[in-house]
Amino acid sequence: MIKHCQWDGKEEYNRQLVLKFYQKAFGDLEFQSAADEYLSPAYIQHNPEVADGIPAFLEFVKPAFEGASKTQVDIRASAAEADLVWLHLRLVVQGVPLAVIEIFRVSCTRITEHWDVVQPIGNGPYANSHPFF
Repeated sequence: MIKHCQWDGKEEYNRQLVLKFYQKAFGDLEFQSAADEYLSPAYIQHNPEVADGIPAFLEFVKPAFEGASKTQVDIRASAAEADLVWLHLRLVVQGVPLAVIEIFRVSCTRITEHWDVVQPIGNGPYANSHPFF
């Protein structure tokens, strides 16, 4: 069970924490140090392709970003409510552009839980003319 701490309810603090984690992990490609600094040892994962825990996170992201260059992450929107933070972003993984929604739960100054929805950005045809972002 994840304990709750003094930082719970500090939405802007939580949002900034997640933004820093995301840049360090997926922009600077410093997966291990980002995990050590920002992820809870009891990290819970809701992506069905990834097991719980920091080792599983590292096993999943390292090969996905192999050969990638460091970059500024392309976060288009972010928000926080209570202990949840969400990001809407564009990410390129192995040359494939993706529209991504990431949701994180923060407790005790650590990211404790993660959900995501990932959609490839293609060339259409699409049923509407609305952009991904």
